[in-house]
Amino acid sequence: MARSAWVVVLASASFGAFVACGSSSGGSSGGGQPGVDAGGAATFGQVYSTLSASCAIQGCHTGPSAPGGLDMSTAQLAYANLVGVKAAGPACGTSGMTRVVPGDSSHSLLYLKVNPNPPCGSQMPFDRPPLSSDAIAQIRSWIDAGAQSGGITGGSSSGGSGSSSGGSTSSGSGSGGGSGSSSGSSTSSSSSSGSGSSSGSSSGSSSGSSTSSSGGSSGGWTAYVGPDGLFGQTSDEVHWSARAVATQDLASVTCMNDQDGWVAGAAGFIAHTEDGGQTWSAQISGVSADLYAIRFRTLDFGVAAGAGGTLLLTGDGGAHWGLAAAPTQATLRGAATAGDYIVVVGDGGTIVRSTDGGASWSLTTIPQASDLHAVAVDPYAHLTLAVDAAGGVWRSADLGASFVREAALGVALDAVDLSGDDASAIAAGAGGALFARDAQGVWHVASSATGAGLHAALIGPTGYFVGGDSGTLLTSHDQGVTWSPVASGTTASIRALDDF
Repeated sequence: MARSAWVVVLASASFGAFVACGSSSGGSSGGGQPGVDAGGAATFGQVYSTLSASCAIQGCHTGPSAPGGLDMSTAQLAYANLVGVKAAGPACGTSGMTRVVPGDSSHSLLYLKVNPNPPCGSQMPFDRPPLSSDAIAQIRSWIDAGAQSGGITGGSSSGGSGSSSGGSTSSGSGSGGGSGSSSGSSTSSSSSSGSGSSSGSSSGSSSGSSTSSSGGSSGGWTAYVGPDGLFGQTSDEVHWSARAVATQDLASVTCMNDQDGWVAGAAGFIAHTEDGGQTWSAQISGVSADLYAIRFRTLDFGVAAGAGGTLLLTGDGGAHWGLAAAPTQATLRGAATAGDYIVVVGDGGTIVRSTDGGASWSLTTIPQASDLHAVAVDPYAHLTLAVDAAGGVWRSADLGASFVREAALGVALDAVDLSGDDASAIAAGAGGALFARDAQGVWHVASSATGAGLHAALIGPTGYFVGGDSGTLLTSHDQGVTWSPVASGTTASIRALDDF
């Protein structure tokens, strides 16, 4: 698959966040997704190129725990699990619908689910930008032409870690860490990154072009922000450059793809980028309170939260922000979203949540909890984890209506993140404290090899990250078992982390 990502670290003595912002190349509406072949109906090779970039990604439709059993890790698995297969899972399993009905897109759940207002569940891709009109037309064309398997025989066409190098155009679908075939008539103007091979004997893979424009990087871009508008950026997560993009201290960041992102911080400051962090435009928040969290559910809908119970909403990408009727005066320090579920946490065990996309809000508190510093939720809202200043890890399986203490880790925790499939999580805190959660919900002490306070945690598309005081930045590529330092390029404190 060709997933690009950018990771942002916010660094400050009192503000900061570290975020991985990922998207498939062309994942936003109208951008770069393969279209219908000008010579006729789309092939499944072309369709899978779109699906592997937008749906068959970490935490979504990959692996044995994929929602509804719809594993699309490889083109062969995707085809076998789509064509003629009845829907499964809690949202659509009772619908009686078939995922792909050859020759009939109007009764194929795959086609209906990538369009607005599907007959069951949410529009797909879930909690990501919708497919472009060209990509949707491509899927319809393939189904209506009989949903044949052209373009996938003789090799997997998906990869696990690679992506097209920035600015390059590839007509093959075999990039990444898999053994995908792109032998057909595919050409590439530059080589793909990752460890996957392009061998195999496919008679034709994606002929549509997939273009990455993330600043010339091979796998997206990584960045940090901090005091006085500090913004640092890397294309390889090793070599960093820094510049100022504002005068305010920055406290949080969110993004929907490898182009669009937002930052928030001191005195109500919010800014937006539409070019992967190259340039930023300030937005009018209408408040002067310090903002500690900002999250976007779609390119249009976002939420920001901060001091004194400040809770802001936008429905137009931040062109206009308005105060929500927040039912608390407690300082709000963390936020997470998954579909219509929005959860914001803060001091005194405060939980402010919405299950209708921000139309209404409810307030609860966890009586035994200390100040809640961070919260994470998986893309399907199955599990919510929050951490507090007393070392408590709090778990909810009912959209934040109730929480139970899953662990008492004995040290102040400032950050938590959760994998998309709920199989793992990490938490970080004072004195270099670092913990990893296994699939059974058991937390284990991990060696961080640092005594610096850790305030940021991220399970990103290419690995796990934690960050903290004095520019400390560590990474793990074995699910948090071992960690190694990364030269962050700053000596400021990295304060928080999230993945989108």
